Amino acid sequence: MSSYSETEKKPIYKKWWFWLITIIVIAAIGGAGANGQKDATTTSSQNVASNEINKSENTKEDKDVRVTLEQYNQIKDGMTYDEVVAIFGGKETSSSESEIAGIKSQIMTWNGNGTFSVATIGFTDGKVSSKSQTGLE
Repeated sequence: MSSYSETEKKPIYKKWWFWLITIIVIAAIGGAGANGQKDATTTSSQNVASNEINKSENTKEDKDVRVTLEQYNQIKDGMTYDEVVAIFGGKETSSSESEIAGIKSQIMTWNGNGTFSVATIGFTDGKVSSKSQTGLE
């Protein structure tokens, strides 16, 4: 008799870490593609370039937002994007989104107040479904 139980292994697509990695990869690809499109748009014509400058001036204040650990701890599952922005005091510094099987997933990142600090909030169908932070003070 063997001490090894002969149970079937779950397929890789049924493991939680597989979907986490998939979302991160999609977010990275989406972010890289969005940056390339913005650069191409800015150089396409003078009108588009001036619109991009106006947009960047409008969001410049948002990019100066520095999230604290206290603010981060106020975020709860089920909150909307607008509720998160109200707590953090401004819009995210980067974001990505994907839709799989009719479920819309978004990952939003805000800069933190410490060195190399960041707060990342995951939204599923417009509601907070996950959050993580690194180095917030």
